[in-house]
Amino acid sequence: MRGEIRVLHVDDEPSLVELSKTFLERVNDRLRVETATGVLEGKELLDNGIDCVVSDFDMPGANGLEFLSTVRASYPSLPFILFTGKGSEEIASKAISAGVTDYLQKEHGTDQYTVLANRIENAVEQQRSKLALERSQQRLDLFFEHSPLGVIEWDSEIRIRRVNEAATDIVGYSERELVGGSWQSIVSADERVRFESNMTALFEGHSSGRELFKIRRKDGTIRNCEWNDHLVMGDGGELSRVFSQIQDVTERYENRRRLEALIDNLPGMVYQHQDDDEWTLELIRGSCEALTGYTAEELLENVEIAERLIHPDDRDWVRRQTDASKAEGEDFDLIYRMIDKDGTVRRVWERGGMIVTPDGDSLHEGLLIDITDLDVGTLEE
Repeated sequence: MRGEIRVLHVDDEPSLVELSKTFLERVNDRLRVETATGVLEGKELLDNGIDCVVSDFDMPGANGLEFLSTVRASYPSLPFILFTGKGSEEIASKAISAGVTDYLQKEHGTDQYTVLANRIENAVEQQRSKLALERSQQRLDLFFEHSPLGVIEWDSEIRIRRVNEAATDIVGYSERELVGGSWQSIVSADERVRFESNMTALFEGHSSGRELFKIRRKDGTIRNCEWNDHLVMGDGGELSRVFSQIQDVTERYENRRRLEALIDNLPGMVYQHQDDDEWTLELIRGSCEALTGYTAEELLENVEIAERLIHPDDRDWVRRQTDASKAEGEDFDLIYRMIDKDGTVRRVWERGGMIVTPDGDSLHEGLLIDITDLDVGTLEE
């Protein structure tokens, strides 16, 4: 059930407020009604977590509009419904001008309390939704101001609506130069078709998650940037905001590219395999075919090949050594014989150990190098 609604009903007729309390709580079980028979008594109850005020107009000491003024001074956004038997266009006009949330004239019969209960619930829900939206906006503003990553907010035409300082640092343009401008000013020409397709899908409600796009800075230099797009939905499920976090990963990207090039030129290969009895391979890089005679695809698709590569006389010893290292949580360092696809016996050096992926999976990772032509005795010293 949705949360309760605390109502303060102020009217100078004691029998009427008690009657309204009974019927309001009966027609809507969310309502909890407190009553007061005058403005002074009502003021004292305002601090009791009240969600909505219902007030008569014509009361001794101070009328309903004067009470509204008092409420607004301390609670500017608290829903206030004028529920009065003294109805006129003049009073209604004054009430609206004074900022009343709703205006309802008293009638005979109990049906009026069903109407009043609905007005109370609608007023409070609208106010709560407004406050939730404001809090969401405040959190988004804090996110923009304090995020260490670049942040760009987009309008429905995929124009830049807002940027933070980190984003201006990445692209080299000032905030004034960016806001209101097109994405085309910052995306590398060869990435524009893919970027536009990604943003179109985003505005259709399909978040693509993390992508890598090239950015063309104001000075003309190209940077590799990681984009993480986000959708902010409204209470009704409609798309409210679209924004992107961006991070310059050029150095990281180049370092990875150089590392991969280095691995691919090794006289051997690097690998990852699952923590299972079959040593199911997940990744192979390097000179796999030159070392084993098999392509990386063949080894990945056939789990039996990997163990067959180890010389029959060395297989049990290799497994015992790797199992012992795993049990002790240590890396292993082995030299053994391997038989390639053509039957040639090679001597290889393997170093590896257990790693844990960001997803929490355990994998074995290692390096395998052909040392057939090396002085093994020197290596083992």
